[in-house]
Amino acid sequence: MMNCKLTKVFVSAIALSAFMPLCADETISANTTLVEDRIIDGVLTIAEGVTIDLAGYKLTAHFAGQPESAATITSSTAGGELHAIVDEAYNNDKIALTGSLKLVKEGVGTWTATKTGQSYTGGTLVSQGVLQISQRADMTTYVIPRSGATEVGPDGRLEASGSYAWGYHSTILNGGTFSNYVGGYTGNQSINGASMTLTDDSSFRIGVFTVEWNVLSLGGHTLSVNIDEGATWSRGKTLTGPGTIDVSGYGVFHTRGAMNAPTVDLRVACPMNMANEFNVKDYYANYSGTSNAGTAALKVNGVFTPVTDSFYGCTMMNGSTIDLSSKTGVWSATSTFTAGSSAVSFASGATVTIDVHGRTFEVGDQVVSWAVAPAGTTFQWDEATAANGVDLVANENGIFYGLPDGSVVTAIWIGAVDADISKPGNWVCRNGDGQVVPNALPGVFTAVEIAGPVRIDIPSGATFRYATILLNCSLTADCDWSGLNRVTGSVDLKGKRLTLSTLAGSGTVTDSTGSGELYVDVAAESTSDNAAVALTGKLTLVKKGDGTLVATKTGQSYTGQTRIAEGTFRVNNQNANNFVVPRNSLIVPEQDGTLDINGSASWGYHSVSNNGGRIYNANPNHTGSRSMNLAHHYLGADSTIHVDADTVYWATLDLNGNTLNVEIAANKTLHVGRAVNGPGMIDIKYGGWLHPRQAINMPNVDFKVSGALNLEYALTVHDYIPAYAYGSNNGNAALNVTGTFTPPTGHHYFYGCTMQNGSTLDISSVSGPFNMKSAFTAGKNVIGFEEGATVCLDVGSRTVSSREPLLEWPEDSEPENIDNVRLLLSGGRKTGYFVKKDCGLYFMSGLAILIR
Repeated sequence: MMNCKLTKVFVSAIALSAFMPLCADETISANTTLVEDRIIDGVLTIAEGVTIDLAGYKLTAHFAGQPESAATITSSTAGGELHAIVDEAYNNDKIALTGSLKLVKEGVGTWTATKTGQSYTGGTLVSQGVLQISQRADMTTYVIPRSGATEVGPDGRLEASGSYAWGYHSTILNGGTFSNYVGGYTGNQSINGASMTLTDDSSFRIGVFTVEWNVLSLGGHTLSVNIDEGATWSRGKTLTGPGTIDVSGYGVFHTRGAMNAPTVDLRVACPMNMANEFNVKDYYANYSGTSNAGTAALKVNGVFTPVTDSFYGCTMMNGSTIDLSSKTGVWSATSTFTAGSSAVSFASGATVTIDVHGRTFEVGDQVVSWAVAPAGTTFQWDEATAANGVDLVANENGIFYGLPDGSVVTAIWIGAVDADISKPGNWVCRNGDGQVVPNALPGVFTAVEIAGPVRIDIPSGATFRYATILLNCSLTADCDWSGLNRVTGSVDLKGKRLTLSTLAGSGTVTDSTGSGELYVDVAAESTSDNAAVALTGKLTLVKKGDGTLVATKTGQSYTGQTRIAEGTFRVNNQNANNFVVPRNSLIVPEQDGTLDINGSASWGYHSVSNNGGRIYNANPNHTGSRSMNLAHHYLGADSTIHVDADTVYWATLDLNGNTLNVEIAANKTLHVGRAVNGPGMIDIKYGGWLHPRQAINMPNVDFKVSGALNLEYALTVHDYIPAYAYGSNNGNAALNVTGTFTPPTGHHYFYGCTMQNGSTLDISSVSGPFNMKSAFTAGKNVIGFEEGATVCLDVGSRTVSSREPLLEWPEDSEPENIDNVRLLLSGGRKTGYFVKKDCGLYFMSGLAILIR
């Protein structure tokens, strides 16, 4: 240290002015009272027995080594602060700190407190460096007073050093570190803090002893705890959040007592000894060790994030989440630890969310596996996963994304065994015989109300045990029970919607209110056969899904519609007087739906409103009556009838301005019914037969034919557009055209029609003469004209010549009534007259003389 000459005055109780010329090291040899803040540049030495009274002011000085004599620093007035700068080390075993002064530790060095009986009341601030507490068992009074809080700043560390009886002190961690890292002390090595409060993210360092607190308040901050190998951190009595405790290292995190901290997050990367229950919010497990002990519950109320497969098995509480978004493959709910609680468990009746957001699965992929299946727990996907429409299924092996084909589900946990089925989200659990567990519900086998939604999906081939409605029940909300495999009780929809994936069983589904809908959602390539479930009341049956619903139960009496929204609805009606679909139920095939008549006996008397769907009749193995007789067929959009076996017939067909596409397989027959109301079009496709059962008059219906005709009765249409691909037609009845006949381009395959008065023969796309005889070798194959009719010949942009006939016919096949028909020419040259000669009709232009 630098020395300088200084005149010192030694008097009792003099006042020292801050204006005195001070420098370097300094010794105060007399009692002194400050009159304003004082800074000593060098090391301060206080003579034996001297008292310095800060009197409410700040004294800043360097301290080094160890005091040579006993002295006192006090503050008789509140606000006095001793700023002790320690650059290397200082052991205070002699200077008494009293009064209302506050000790502020500054400098990077260590102030070691060994002087007992300290009584200052202004508190302690570790602003920089280390404040080390050395409190031995034989010290009966404290080296740091209990009366004031000890605050540790961001650059400071409070080193408890295994001190005896550190407890009952209040500590504030303002970004600093609380440490217990001094070995060699054989007494009581625990640190018992009366209270500890965080005002910023701070840290614990646990070396060779234990740390415990009475009350720890995180204040929304993170306490990072590092435990060295061989050390133990035993948490204390009361923990308040919100905030995070982040524990790491190779020592042991040990619960000394039950702790309820539902707003505190726990991050653990060290071994645990759960001797007592710990209730936390989020639990983030990322262990580097392989050992845990204890059987007490670590309850999670928020999110459990398993980073590795080594974790202390926690208990997931109601409303909690397991975050598997960063995992790959199947996550095992059983830890790899060989000791302690090594499996995740679930609170009874809890609903737990599985978060796999961002991951991609195939239906049937296993997401979670476990050694012991939980009971009474409901599992659900996180919102982002649920949005894709594939549902979670839990069984004795774990949790699946959907369910793999062929799997056998031996238990489903939708509510506990003693759950109240009247509450939303709960369901019935059953014993191994598939019966309701006795006394499981109030009023077993009596009417109860079930609210939803409840949803469990099963792909084709899976078996679902205990999933049967055995009770008489009514709905109070829309429900999705696509996991059921039988309906043996009575379900009243009460105006709500119920979704099932099968109609197996022998129960009843009804609707006593009206507007109730039964959705049967059958998966693709799957078939559900309703052989015994009665559908009654006011319900509407809606077929959903790409699979097939087969109706074989006769005597159905529901009065709502039968809507085919998706997939196939197959009617197997073998009883001519007892219908599988009620006669008064309007059948509505929609755009993605198919009504499969399947050769059903006496299908007649049913009304169909075809809203863009498909009617199909294909059952060559049925030997009974295989006709499809529709009482009334109404088109709400362009629709299709496919005839692959047997015949199709209707009493009334209303096209409503739409097109009915009729697909007739080879050698099959469509029997057109009694009345067809237009406007609209009937488009006959493929190679079967169109066969009228009687004369049909549809003068405002267009008729397009790519199949074969068998006209035993007159058929009157508006436009006639033949487009035959081969040459066979039968029958001699007239095909009357009231609008336009457009012969096919490039060939002469058409059934010879009769042009009515006011009709048009469109030969605008024909080059050269148009031959009035079809190339067909059977049936009526020559175009004729109604007697006395006026018919327009449309030649479009062609220029006709008198040297070439417009129409021609074979010598033995002159068109009917060709001599008394009045022909008008449309397009080309329009002035002239027609001349018949040489089996043809010529148009002659020139002077026309009118003779009166």
